[in-house]
Amino acid sequence: MKNKKEKLKYSFNTIESHIPDQDDICHYSGLPSPLAYGDPDVDMDGIGDQGRTVKFEYKKNKVMKQLEKYYPIILAFISFLFSVTLWFAGYKDEGMFVGIWVPSILGLANFFNTLKQ
Repeated sequence: MKNKKEKLKYSFNTIESHIPDQDDICHYSGLPSPLAYGDPDVDMDGIGDQGRTVKFEYKKNKVMKQLEKYYPIILAFISFLFSVTLWFAGYKDEGMFVGIWVPSILGLANFFNTLKQ
């Protein structure tokens, strides 16, 4: 005679089970915490971020703010190097023209920073 589960049209078997450690159990509810299942960045409930700050997005925003802060300085320095290169290559007028870009870039960055505030 067949087993009771074998008679059923649909039956579910547990392939793998996870017994959480004592540290992985929520001390309020007694249920396993999301950290018990591995990667904390995985969306456990399947309904998205819901306003929580994801670590990757936070790091990305931090890098973008740093880049936004130093981007005009980097551009001005590249312009300065290009100007000096033109000057010593014998293109003195072009080197002076490109040299004017340096204060223009920094002044424009200063203008936009004051608009933000």
